[in-house]
Amino acid sequence: MDPQGAALARWVAELIYQRGITASRSLAHRVGPSALGTACDRQLAYAASGTPRLNFEADPWAALVGNAIHTWQAELFRALDAGSGRFLVESTVTYRNVSGTADLYDRRERIAIDWKTTKKNKIRTIRRSGKAPQNYVTQLQTYGAGLAAGGERPERVALVWLPVDGGLGDIFAWVAPFDQAIADAAVDRLGSLRGLPPRSVAATPSRLCAWCDWYQPGGGQGCPGNGEEAR
Repeated sequence: MDPQGAALARWVAELIYQRGITASRSLAHRVGPSALGTACDRQLAYAASGTPRLNFEADPWAALVGNAIHTWQAELFRALDAGSGRFLVESTVTYRNVSGTADLYDRRERIAIDWKTTKKNKIRTIRRSGKAPQNYVTQLQTYGAGLAAGGERPERVALVWLPVDGGLGDIFAWVAPFDQAIADAAVDRLGSLRGLPPRSVAATPSRLCAWCDWYQPGGGQGCPGNGEEAR
């Protein structure tokens, strides 16, 4: 490999990494709807405690690609709305003191939509199963509850998967009735973990540990996991 080219590639990657960890979403220390659905109580306890990020190993590229697509989708629906007020785009919602940003709400169809980006193979798996990951469902239903608390009347919620390596024909939408009880259960769970030392809370290690902001396999203030994240 050309040494100069390799050096340049590393430099570009480092600058992208630094910008990724300083983006507003990355610096947010409050617990939003996207954090509520984690299967790991310890991860949620870390978020509730406001502990700063401890893991600087995770590659942010996939998240940056997802954010870029979210931005494009927001511009699309703002243009389609054209000031009519039908579409609420990237609107701040709050439910029981948990605030977040709802990607899209269509007042005519009374449906809250959250964009998800992934590879088409993952989309095919979700399409075959007909089941959405529970963490995403919790996140989405909390957005719905926030919209309802703000005076909107959501009847349905939807997760729309957009492929990063496919075409428009690979887009898949999962739709369900709005269910405030799911949001209530998630916020109750958060309340039960507030004030607890995160390390005293049971962890649920998985292959996703490496992307947790508080993953520290060598010890320290963070969570060491148990090695399952590598499987």
